[in-house]
Amino acid sequence: MIRQHPASILAGAEYVPYAVLQRSPAELSAQLDINFEASIDDLDHYEIAALRLDDGPPFALMRYRGHPPGETRLLLAHDPDNIDQTHEALDEILTALTLPATWRREPSPLL
Repeated sequence: MIRQHPASILAGAEYVPYAVLQRSPAELSAQLDINFEASIDDLDHYEIAALRLDDGPPFALMRYRGHPPGETRLLLAHDPDNIDQTHEALDEILTALTLPATWRREPSPLL
């Protein structure tokens, strides 16, 4: 089961896009019964929801204001020493979301 958490659960790691979903944050909010928080960083304004699937790693659904409408990125912590586990977690998350990804990061220790 996917559960929402405070954004602080994402602290301490570098999160990078692992998939692009063809859903807006509003659509994902309605589908998953989650809330996106508005924030800003050095790049732009964005909306983010911090989530976790059962005992899996935390992940984020995020959309920068400048990204195409109707797209949301799925971010996971970049861990070059555990690429296989990260991609297994990605598969489990996408299955739980019941959403296809229009793009997926290929397994690689490089960013």
